Amino acid sequence: MWTALSQRISPLSILVAFFAITFPLWSNAYLSPPDSASYLAVSRTIVHGGNIDFRPDYEVLEFEWYFYYLTDTGRISNDWPIGSGLLWLPAYAAARGVAVTAAAVGVEGRVYPPEAESRHLLLPRPIGTGMYEPTFAPSGKSGVYKLFVTTWVAGMAIIALMLGISVATPLVGRNRALAAAFIVLLGTPVGFYTYAFAIMSHIPSMLATGILLWGWHVTRGSRSLMQWAGLGVAAGVMVMVRPQDGVFLSIFLVEAIMDRHRVLGQWRQWLLGTAVAGGAAIAAFLPQAITWWVLYGNPLQLPKIEEMHWFRPRLMDTLFSEYHGILSWSPVLLLIPVGIWRLWKRDNILAAAVATVIVIQVYLNAANEIWWAGGSFGNRRMVACGVPFVIAIAGALAWGRLRFILPVAILLSLWNFLLWAAERGGLIYLGHFIPWDGDFYRTVFGMLLPWKAFHAMLGDFAGFGWPTRLLFMAGGIALAVRLAFYTPKCSLRPVLMTVVVYFAALSLLFPILALRTPVHAVEDFDIPPPRENLSLFNGYYEYGFFNLMKGRIDNAEEAYTRANELIPSHPNPYRYLATIRLQYHNDPEGALELLRTALDINPHYHGALQIMEAAISVMLPHRINQGPLLRELADRHRKAGNEDRAREIEGMIR
Repeated sequence: MWTALSQRISPLSILVAFFAITFPLWSNAYLSPPDSASYLAVSRTIVHGGNIDFRPDYEVLEFEWYFYYLTDTGRISNDWPIGSGLLWLPAYAAARGVAVTAAAVGVEGRVYPPEAESRHLLLPRPIGTGMYEPTFAPSGKSGVYKLFVTTWVAGMAIIALMLGISVATPLVGRNRALAAAFIVLLGTPVGFYTYAFAIMSHIPSMLATGILLWGWHVTRGSRSLMQWAGLGVAAGVMVMVRPQDGVFLSIFLVEAIMDRHRVLGQWRQWLLGTAVAGGAAIAAFLPQAITWWVLYGNPLQLPKIEEMHWFRPRLMDTLFSEYHGILSWSPVLLLIPVGIWRLWKRDNILAAAVATVIVIQVYLNAANEIWWAGGSFGNRRMVACGVPFVIAIAGALAWGRLRFILPVAILLSLWNFLLWAAERGGLIYLGHFIPWDGDFYRTVFGMLLPWKAFHAMLGDFAGFGWPTRLLFMAGGIALAVRLAFYTPKCSLRPVLMTVVVYFAALSLLFPILALRTPVHAVEDFDIPPPRENLSLFNGYYEYGFFNLMKGRIDNAEEAYTRANELIPSHPNPYRYLATIRLQYHNDPEGALELLRTALDINPHYHGALQIMEAAISVMLPHRINQGPLLRELADRHRKAGNEDRAREIEGMIR
């Protein structure tokens, strides 16, 4: 009976029901510069500013001065692609309407002050930029904006997973395809960037690549010009979301090689079709080209291309390093080769296409200078392969009986979920690495206790309380029931028409936004912005900490030196370079010079003060005249506001 019923209930209904229950519980509307805030700034500058000037948006979103720079055209940079901000623009605009209406009738919403206890079971924990302002504040970053955008992203994740199910079901059956979707959601970074860090480009990327892969698959064999145009639009939007996702265009090359007899027989249609698709892709990509032209003076600027080291990929680190490695964080992906092997017997072209895009994405990530993807959960850039993951895992589940392979897949997925829960509980940190030793494993496996996992996973839900959560749950369950026996009919035509109309409107809008974008001069800023991209600073700073914790001192020193070269006015690298000088090179004098620089920049840097005390304590026994060092230390403490400690040190002077 259960088997028959499960075959009738729509997978879409099951996914909607799952999200209806879990999203209000797990959702964290986290927003922080530069990454997520740069994506949201696209929506904000269109709705609030009516231009492509990001300066006021960066001020509201609390950017540090080095997160952006003044370009040669006199505009403020945004090195992050605009596709995600455009895809969730409807949700942002709707939130703006609600916020303005609420302000007009005097409704402010709830506010959680910074001093509030954030870990109570019934109190959403306030994290992220702007969480302490009223939830309906019309600022562009308050809770109502975050709620609308993150819910929109959850819907995008559902659609992307359904695309994977749609492709896999005819090959392996509905139950295996649905199980694969849940395994990918909970056993890879897909879930984390759906619930915990939704205001990023990763789920829009997963949807965009998924639409292209699905559209390519369902039109194989014979494509009309309309379908070619639809695939071109999908490709243009995909590249506008994340330019590196252009590697998904390789699926057409796979088709041409593996089905060459048909393609050669239809070469006229293929040439005409690719020309139509290319024109449609260029038209869809036009908003990004205009943005780059306005900001940088080059419609094909492609920021961050200098980060690529094409012939020096860090493949082993990218795959296996505990520092955000793909397989070390998401071991269920070890099943992908098995799945591709199984799929090969049923559809070798699809299997080859899935394998190709995954392999190329791994290579691209490994060739990036910041191969660890910054403060990432696992390797977040691989979320772009979410739909291929669903198809490949579904193929793996077809290997033998489901009751044998499925438990293996669930156990492998559990590790990723436990890491997710531990991170949400504040027990591990993505930016500052904690070594994977015995204590680490005890921390992670402690999340197996249901009450600990529930408490850890409970999110802020954009600052909205339990009435809103319960209302969201009720509405989602009602929708799931409505969809229970509904089988969506996937057709490229309505998808194409909707996307074409939307992006055609944006292509007409962006020239107007460009004309309204002002030019800035260095003198216009209280703190002059840099004239070059310094965003790699955070990546090297994090990587230095990882190597320091692993005892790789030379690598740590190299990373901190690189961070220091990028921003010499930032005190933190000096502190860690001083630590290395003191503890590993037995050079307290050199450490002291670095610490003096750090404290000259920030007199309240207590971490540097602690290391200075340690360095001076090493130097004192070798100094006949200890007074100058102690007076300097006392003076540093006094400048930091530590009057009591300053007096204690002065009392030590002979």
